[in-house]
Amino acid sequence: MIEITLEQVERIEKLVGNIKRGPSRVLYNAINRGLSRIRAISAKEASQRFTVSASQIKSNSKASIKNASPNANTVGMITISGKMIPIYKFQVTGKGGRGGKVKVQVKKGGGGTLQHAFVANLGHGSNVLERTSAQRNSSETIFGPSAAHMIGHNEIAPHIEQEAQEVVNKRIEHEIERLLNGINV
Repeated sequence: MIEITLEQVERIEKLVGNIKRGPSRVLYNAINRGLSRIRAISAKEASQRFTVSASQIKSNSKASIKNASPNANTVGMITISGKMIPIYKFQVTGKGGRGGKVKVQVKKGGGGTLQHAFVANLGHGSNVLERTSAQRNSSETIFGPSAAHMIGHNEIAPHIEQEAQEVVNKRIEHEIERLLNGINV
């Protein structure tokens, strides 16, 4: 969670309180910039700790942003959702099948062997499958975590929040300076 302290609000009020809607303009512009920064860096941060590319994370996720408004509602929110990513998009070695093993590394520094899995080309790309019964056509695709799970991971989310907090703090100073210099008043 990104926070704006009481000291910051008092300082904003003191400096730009005499400008029409000055304090709310400073706050909503800074908050919205912080939200856009979260959206921009979340896939990159997740791809640094997981073995999937940032483009895969972006293509399998949806970020919906509720921007802060210039009215009394200076609250913004970002929600990241998405579907689970097929395990084949992560780091996979081996082919499986009779006596073969499929090794998967989802998180960098981790990994393991999938005992009953095999790699198959189904005509629209390769995939890692696992049999659910002894019948031949009873295979299911194995999935890894979703983009939202990776971004919300306890090693990733605090770093994203910290960077967004820094952006908001810098933008507050920038917006104050902008209003005091008469730009877009």
